[in-house]
Amino acid sequence: MTIGEKIRELRHAFGLTQAELSEKIGINSATLRKYESGQRNPKPATLEKIARGLGIEPSILTESILNTPRAMQRLFAIYATYAGELKSGAEIKMELDAGKGNDEKIYISFEKLAPFLYSWYQEYRKYQQLLANAKLINDEEVRKEYENNVEKQFLLWMFKYPESASTDGRTAPDAQELLDTPLFGSSIMQPKKPRKPRKKKDTATE
Repeated sequence: MTIGEKIRELRHAFGLTQAELSEKIGINSATLRKYESGQRNPKPATLEKIARGLGIEPSILTESILNTPRAMQRLFAIYATYAGELKSGAEIKMELDAGKGNDEKIYISFEKLAPFLYSWYQEYRKYQQLLANAKLINDEEVRKEYENNVEKQFLLWMFKYPESASTDGRTAPDAQELLDTPLFGSSIMQPKKPRKPRKKKDTATE
């Protein structure tokens, strides 16, 4: 993915038009359009300005070195592109103990990224629970709106990483800690249920 494509993808994820982002960061919308299309390459100072306007870590756009935030962003991109799914060590153990084996799935772990992956896993669990809650909504239109909101909030959490999460210097948790993890209570925003349109009052006179 080019820098321009990444800027466009993030802008769309945050619900901003080119004109809105241009005004926010103080550059011409035509110039931003050229950046996104790859016709021009923004200078480092401009890239930082764009990143700040999007509310993300500038290194996501500017650094080529695969540091921890960059590594996590790569994993997020792989997750989104290849129908990702997260599982804890405890869940994997339960699957294997139950005889499901590992014929169809490959599990991969990264020791140095474990605390950061755990932070992501916690958010993913909340995201999955919120999607499950959506099934309780009978109105199909309201349910879809709710699900779209949940999906958007989870994507925003990933795009705003590492500001959206912190490991607080912790080491990787053990299996029991994973099992005891609550589903709610940290950074994800609880989606608001869409309001049903109000019925217009009949103003006709008798």
